[in-house]
Amino acid sequence: MYREIIASLEGGSLPEDEQIQELVRRHFDIACRFYIPSRQAYVGMSLFYAEDQAMRAFHDAYHPDLVAFLGAAIRVFAEQGGGFAPRAGTAAPA
Repeated sequence: MYREIIASLEGGSLPEDEQIQELVRRHFDIACRFYIPSRQAYVGMSLFYAEDQAMRAFHDAYHPDLVAFLGAAIRVFAEQGGGFAPRAGTAAPA
């Protein structure tokens, strides 16, 4: 998924573009396998990616602009708010 985001980023896509938002939806659905974050918690995850040295290094290994781009795309996703629940089959087990 990160490789798809990077290809779009390098191709000139913007965080609010539909294909990027679909990739962020996939990212959100993956997060929901572990817990179901609120909008604020999901945005907080992007801040964690930026502020935690190990998480930044992990993402920088893919692309030096990934953290900033993904963070912006996550903020758009959270602000749009449509369908902020996980898709069927992606929720954390009870």
